[in-house]
Amino acid sequence: MPYWLGWQVDRHLGLDAAQRELVSTRLDVLHAWHRRTQLPAYSAWLRSIQARLDGPVQAEDIGRWREEALTAWAPIAARLAPDLAELALTLRPEQLDRMARRFEASNHDARRRLLPATPEPREAARVDRVLERVRFFVGELPPERVQQVRALALALPSGEADWLAEREARQRALLDVLGRIVREAPPPETARRWMHETLAGLWRSADPARHASLARSAV
Repeated sequence: MPYWLGWQVDRHLGLDAAQRELVSTRLDVLHAWHRRTQLPAYSAWLRSIQARLDGPVQAEDIGRWREEALTAWAPIAARLAPDLAELALTLRPEQLDRMARRFEASNHDARRRLLPATPEPREAARVDRVLERVRFFVGELPPERVQQVRALALALPSGEADWLAEREARQRALLDVLGRIVREAPPPETARRWMHETLAGLWRSADPARHASLARSAV
């Protein structure tokens, strides 16, 4: 994971040698911290869910588990913010331009996959995504279960446009805080505060209509 993350950061920003060394060192420390302090809590949480699976599971249970999973981001955001702020204070405007171009290219691919021009391919793509996720977690399905999952996927609300809008909003938020730090070169403690405020809210929609739409598609 540290290698992959380092590669992604370099790919999006085009790091120089000093920045690459900073990222590599900080990712190694972050990875060790995460394994030591966060993975045991994840394991305990998953065991508590597994114990519930012998009985009936309601939609409310799954919704609650999803919300609990999202809370795992808060300590990561707090731990990551100082390192990202330190990196941001070394960035140059052209590196942010590179990141913006990378985001736009990936968003173009996502729009092509998630939002075909007509409803039928869009629904087929949704079915394929849901089946892929189910198979990832439970393995291959018998034909009757495949048909059941297909029917459930087709009944889901069409939230692809909102998911894409949220993805783009997260990207803009990250670019905005990085750009502000690059332009204003604030003291390190201010950069850390700005970064933490951005990261802490990254997975919560700031748009009420999109928030409601995504909530409907998640239950």
